[in-house]
Amino acid sequence: MPDGRFLELPLREAGSVAVADFMADRASFLIVDALAEWLARASRPLRPDLVVGLAGGGAILAAETARRLSHLNWLLLADRPLPWFSEALSVPMATDGGDKTAAGDARWWLDPALLPRVRSRRALVVHEALGDDSQVLAAAALLKRAGASSVAIAVAMVQADRWIAAVPPDITPVAVFATPSFHLGVGGWLPDEGSAVWRVCPLFRHGAMPPSAAPAPIRHGIAGPAP
Repeated sequence: MPDGRFLELPLREAGSVAVADFMADRASFLIVDALAEWLARASRPLRPDLVVGLAGGGAILAAETARRLSHLNWLLLADRPLPWFSEALSVPMATDGGDKTAAGDARWWLDPALLPRVRSRRALVVHEALGDDSQVLAAAALLKRAGASSVAIAVAMVQADRWIAAVPPDITPVAVFATPSFHLGVGGWLPDEGSAVWRVCPLFRHGAMPPSAAPAPIRHGIAGPAP
């Protein structure tokens, strides 16, 4: 973390590869408060007019980040429609596996009544992680469709590097911290060198991971003891 502490995360395994996982709704208030403060600091130079959260565990970070940016409110994108919603103000999102479902099954929805709060505003999507699915990027596309003048992304964690190619050039992502992908090695899971994208973490000096001891293997999804 930017203050020198470490956050121990579980791994989400998929065969012979794995990534670190973070879910804000399972974190303590101590962690949520610290991450929200850092998210506000990292995104303040982007001068957002509006903070947007996504329905689910990351919404708590959006609300707390908006408070720390001295905003009067924030906006939530819904993951299911209400009777007065319009499909014109919705976009398909990907599942955790990265596959888009049939139209209408898994989508982000914007309440039409909130359009005036989006139009011509600099929107900031705040979420818990940016990985290889398109949930956060789909939300950004919906805000552009709704008339936001610009869209940026601020996440607690960037998850490995497979997301880079999917980010449009006009969207700026920032993160509190970065995590690598992992492969199975002798003794457990080992990080893939260079796969943690620290350059999008402005709270770390020079955009680089702080010096530390060589990482221990990770067993059963939990970080092993420091060597």
